Amino acid sequence: MLSLPHSQAEAKNLFLKSKKGFVLITVKSNKRVDLKAMAKALDFSSFSFAKEEDLRSILSLSPGAVTPMGLLNDAERRVKFYLDSDFKDGKIYVHPMENTSSMLLSSSDLFRFFSMYGIECNWSDIKTKEE
Repeated sequence: MLSLPHSQAEAKNLFLKSKKGFVLITVKSNKRVDLKAMAKALDFSSFSFAKEEDLRSILSLSPGAVTPMGLLNDAERRVKFYLDSDFKDGKIYVHPMENTSSMLLSSSDLFRFFSMYGIECNWSDIKTKEE
């Protein structure tokens, strides 16, 4: 496993599906997300992991390479994006469409970049299994 110099910026990405549509949640890498509690907090009935076919067709990504940058491929803006509030005013690592490298960005720059492309970003207090 690669050790990155800014461990507080490490993230993991969950591409999920609900009856309302698709959701990408980017969370601190050390958190264990409680999907049931997150669905309730975000006003969804429930979440399940999206199928590989959906990941490929909507975000043009492969399993293991999920990244917020894939939202650029979602021309229909079908995916709602939620970023862990613990990244607010801090930095975050994101993959540039593949998992062989990472870019370190400020979370505010990530939001600004996405807004230039009409991608809505939402902060969320991620519900974990420990809460």
